[in-house]
Amino acid sequence: MISRSRTEEHFVCIDVGTESAFEIRYRPDESCDVLRSTSSSVALKIQGADASYVYSVKWSRSKALLSPPSTYRAISLMVAGGIEFVPKYLGGDIYLHEGTYVRVELREYIEGASMSSVYSTLSAEDLHVILLQISRLVEVMESYNNSHFGYLKHGRLRTTTPIGYIRQLCYRHSLPMVNLESSYECKPTLCHLRLNPCHIILNGRSVVGVLGWDYVDFMPRAMCDLSYEVKSRGPVFGGWYAMLRSMFGSDGAPTDMIYALMSVCGKL
Repeated sequence: MISRSRTEEHFVCIDVGTESAFEIRYRPDESCDVLRSTSSSVALKIQGADASYVYSVKWSRSKALLSPPSTYRAISLMVAGGIEFVPKYLGGDIYLHEGTYVRVELREYIEGASMSSVYSTLSAEDLHVILLQISRLVEVMESYNNSHFGYLKHGRLRTTTPIGYIRQLCYRHSLPMVNLESSYECKPTLCHLRLNPCHIILNGRSVVGVLGWDYVDFMPRAMCDLSYEVKSRGPVFGGWYAMLRSMFGSDGAPTDMIYALMSVCGKL
């Protein structure tokens, strides 16, 4: 997937499924390491003499599947004003490369270990300490409404969440398809939806970074509940998702809306 070329100019060639590779260039006095690589994305750490940063590259034949960089960068920068472990995004754009859309994001590098890599070593007390820190992020996000963000490059954030958008979210996040009345609308909440262990960076049991801002948007609170409720039943990190689910309710039990959603989804 990835090859390095060393000439007078340093660059990384990324195979995005096209005839020619997509290139990420960096200075001769910098080094490059692969942090993560999948069939449709790669994260590269560029180490300089004074600073380190990360190129996040994701590609798809459909531009609709790639969140506009300016949108979630604007959101994360706004949230960063209220909490310290949101990474600073430094730039990015979407490019059309031989029929494939490639989104490139540049952000600061956060020193630490992903929660997924050390999950097996964390005690119940560690997980509760981490959850407490994540709850601060959720509290800050829920304090915002769409007027905090104004007009973005790709349009204004939504103010309502009609049923069509809920169905779209269920499809995008691989959740059971919700089939509620078309008239259903509610006041949206700013949700992360990707508080997975692989997106939480730790130093010991201190949260030093939260990644995965691709799908941040205003959506029904019930979508957050449904997402973590379904994931809590899975074999991987189920305990963590159950703890996230408990954070969204006073007693940890699904709300009436969640029971309604899951009943329709055939999950009860």
